Amino acid sequence: MIRRIEKILKAKGVDKYKITEINEEKYEAYYSLQKLEATRNTESLTYEVTVYLALNDNKMLGSASFNLPYNMTISQIEKKVDEAIASAKIAVAPYYELVEGVGRKTFKDSFAFENPLAEIDKVANIFFKEASENKKFNSLEVFYKQLTLRLVNSKGVDYKKISSVLEVEAIPSYDGIKQEDPSNQKVELYKYYKYPTLDKEKIQKDAKEALADVEKRFKAKKIDFNGNMNVILRDSDLNQLIGNLISLYSYNAVFSKATDKKIGDVIQDAKRGADKLTVTLMPSSKANRFDSDGVLLEKVVILDKGVLASYFGNNQYAQYLGLKPTGNMRYKKLEKGKKTAEELKQEPHIEIISLSGIQVDPYADYIGGEVRLANYFDGEKSYPIFGFSFSGSLTESLKEITLSKETTKATDYEMPRYALLKDLNIL
Repeated sequence: MIRRIEKILKAKGVDKYKITEINEEKYEAYYSLQKLEATRNTESLTYEVTVYLALNDNKMLGSASFNLPYNMTISQIEKKVDEAIASAKIAVAPYYELVEGVGRKTFKDSFAFENPLAEIDKVANIFFKEASENKKFNSLEVFYKQLTLRLVNSKGVDYKKISSVLEVEAIPSYDGIKQEDPSNQKVELYKYYKYPTLDKEKIQKDAKEALADVEKRFKAKKIDFNGNMNVILRDSDLNQLIGNLISLYSYNAVFSKATDKKIGDVIQDAKRGADKLTVTLMPSSKANRFDSDGVLLEKVVILDKGVLASYFGNNQYAQYLGLKPTGNMRYKKLEKGKKTAEELKQEPHIEIISLSGIQVDPYADYIGGEVRLANYFDGEKSYPIFGFSFSGSLTESLKEITLSKETTKATDYEMPRYALLKDLNIL
């Protein structure tokens, strides 16, 4: 199919192109009240094609993309190509070259299930074993995806990656009617997990934490507090904070003059005792070694102890800046801190369990968010709370940030488990 598409493109005068073949096999299992209700196995094969047109004596480059199912006829493909050529004459940008290939390459993850549905059931049972009479999973959906992706372009790129991922959507519930207040009703939470490997210990830990969180939500009280308080972020919220922070140093942001920071500038003016941030972008796995343009990915340090060490970005904007493309990478590693979680939690604080979405605006020097669930430690005891928001200066928060020694991993980040931000405003 790739050769057929290439032949049609060349016949239409398209000598710059990119073709991505996506073959995904997906196994699904659905559980209701901790009993298997249904399973499903689907397979899809699709193609994404991008055509590029050099315009205005190679001063501009037009591009347009379209998708093809595997069973399209030659005449149908030709029609799609004609439409893309017309669109590419309108959607233009300053000229840049496509990525040059270095021969055929295949990258593969070691994570694979021989009997996916049987393994999925084992994963589900790890969750169910942590349940009790009044804490259980009302709904659990487990997905296992095997992806084979091949990328070919007109400049010799021919790369393939074979990867797998395990996803879990869970709705834990807590029924405290008989145990606490008869006037209260059952509460539920939504949890989503994505695992790059079959880490049974991590899965068990997540199951326990999900049930603990839903119990806390049942018992949580609405906070009646205004003032400043130390706030602890964890997991994906910390990942989002770091992602927003370094977004200013992408090639796109530099090219559009969204930042005036230069390599070597101090980004985090850390006070004595704070942890200086070291952030590295890297491939997320053995399979994810090239991006959608065909750039081969290698790790790059963006922040080195609070100092800007490198910009980063894709092939297009790298060429505009005259820099080497690092490629599009989502996986971020933030180096761990010097204190244990226990040391971080000694003083009064609010530990965020669930946010409606952390808000980080480097331009406005703002950090904040609406809190769905948190733990409040008053210096002596801890109890769950909800119904408030927090806000503060991003710059000031980073000056005194403290990171835990304990770390956590996900499909797109490796972070300290906890980050303590001081004196944020609680509303």
